[in-house]
Amino acid sequence: GIRDYVRGLEFRRVLFRSADEVPEVGSGPEGPAALRTFLARFLATYGHYGVVIRAWMEQQVADRELDRLGVEAFTHIAEAFAARLAAAGAPHDQATVAALMAMLERTTYALTSRDQPVDRDTALDTLASVVHRGFFRPAV
Repeated sequence: GIRDYVRGLEFRRVLFRSADEVPEVGSGPEGPAALRTFLARFLATYGHYGVVIRAWMEQQVADRELDRLGVEAFTHIAEAFAARLAAAGAPHDQATVAALMAMLERTTYALTSRDQPVDRDTALDTLASVVHRGFFRPAV
C-alpha cells in the first residue's frame, strides 16, 4: 500500500546516504576500524528497516516501483563498495562485489532478525575483519 511505498522511499533515501558513507579502506589497522564504523551504522539501519529490506531481498514486493527503489538503493551501495575496492587496488568485479553485498546483507539479517546469542560488538569486529582481509587486499 501507500504506507509501504512511503517507507520504501524513506529507506531508499537512507541507503543512498549510507552509500555515500562507505569509507576509504586502507591496508593498516585503520581499515577494519573504518569498516566497523560503517557496518555499525548499516546494522542499525537494517534493524530499523528490516521488514522492507527482507521483502526486497526475497522478492516479495508486488509493487514494481517499490521494487525498483530497492534495487536502485542496493546498487548504489554496491557501486560505492566497488569504487572503494578499486581505490584499494583490490578486485572489484561484479562477482566480488555481489559476494560482499550478500555477506553484508545476510549477516545483518541474522543479527537483526533472529534471536542470536551473539554480542553485537564482537560480531561487528569479526565482520569488519573478514571484509577487510577477504575483500580489501590488493590484487596480486
